[in-house]
Amino acid sequence: MWGRANMAAVVLLLAWACVLACGQ
Repeated sequence: MWGRANMAAVVLLLAWACVLACGQ
């Protein structure tokens, strides 16, 4: 359960970081 939650959080963080990087 925690493994999936952590993986989802990491994916969201990576996607958000990519959006910020691409936006700049």
